[in-house]
Amino acid sequence: MWKTMELWMETLKYHEGRTILLAPKPAHAPSKAIAFYNPRMAFNRDISVLTLKAHIKIVSGEGLRICDAMTGVGARGIRYAREVEEVSEVVLNDLNPIALQFAEYNSHLNKVNEKTRIVHDEANRALSLASTPDSRFDLVDLDPFGTPVPYIDSGVRALKIEGIFAATATDLPVLQGIHPRAADRRYGASIYPTDYGHELAIRVLIQKIIRVAAAHELASYPIFCYYADHYVRVNLTLKRGKENINSLLDQIGYVEHCHECGYRKSLLHLNEFSKLCPICRRELKLIGPVWLGPLFDETYCRNMLGLVATVPLREENRIRKFLSLTLEEVNSPALFYSLSSICDRLNIPQKGLLGVVDDLRKLGYRASRTHIKGDAVKTDAPINVVEEVLKP
Repeated sequence: MWKTMELWMETLKYHEGRTILLAPKPAHAPSKAIAFYNPRMAFNRDISVLTLKAHIKIVSGEGLRICDAMTGVGARGIRYAREVEEVSEVVLNDLNPIALQFAEYNSHLNKVNEKTRIVHDEANRALSLASTPDSRFDLVDLDPFGTPVPYIDSGVRALKIEGIFAATATDLPVLQGIHPRAADRRYGASIYPTDYGHELAIRVLIQKIIRVAAAHELASYPIFCYYADHYVRVNLTLKRGKENINSLLDQIGYVEHCHECGYRKSLLHLNEFSKLCPICRRELKLIGPVWLGPLFDETYCRNMLGLVATVPLREENRIRKFLSLTLEEVNSPALFYSLSSICDRLNIPQKGLLGVVDDLRKLGYRASRTHIKGDAVKTDAPINVVEEVLKP
């Protein structure tokens, strides 16, 4: 049993939501930290609390059990325990014994020690031990250094039906195609750098999770998946049924992209691949497989926006704006155009974003802003139409 002890190193105290956290003084690099806590991920944890609260309103539930599989000093798991009253148990797991001393200390500090259970284990093993039907969790949360891929299988197996599978990925150079061989190894996808790479990163990770879950005859539906602050965060919920699984797999496809003129098009089938760009006749790159369906469930977005006032948030205005943008994206097509990139290429002044969105809608195309990039538009209009709208 891990016992609370007097912490003997230099520490700092942080406030997030209703939670107080003691953590070691930051190291220059996360890998050098004696026990990891990143205050810059408070936004991520704020969204996690709102997602769980919305899930409870939508699905309902009491006595929820959560596994924070890589807990560090316990920040995320303790916030779940402290700020979501329907939670009855949070497993705070880590392989680092010093991190667990902080996690237990913080549990007592926030008076949730009766709700938390400290586990000293490797994440895959801890999750695998919880994969029997009577041991599974209502929420499995993965927040590793880099990629969550090694933990997806065990995480899915440790999750109840209608539970939330939540994961953060920080290996953006891989997910955006800067390291294509690593992308192929980790995600089974061919990816090339594009100006919408952050969205590709979300969609590549989602398709990986959907395929892993499908191998266990489980359907994993994206409910709130986003990019922020140099990481990707996904939340999916599990359902049963071959029809559900097949419906998800049918929304995994590819993107053909031209690096010369910026043309791109989503494809559901490989035999649709054009090879040559229909606009400039240059060779196209084939990107994928990627998830081409929605990133957000509208019911979750609306509930989360409504819950903002119930949670003390340091960046409340940012979160309100962020959630409002996700609502705009609910029915948007996949992929966005960076207006600054297009205007730079055409050597023209940049128009206002809202005006461009309005002009595209008047032409009969779907168009919206995106949470990912402040000067980008999501639309089903082809690149040549977007260029004409942008020209003075």
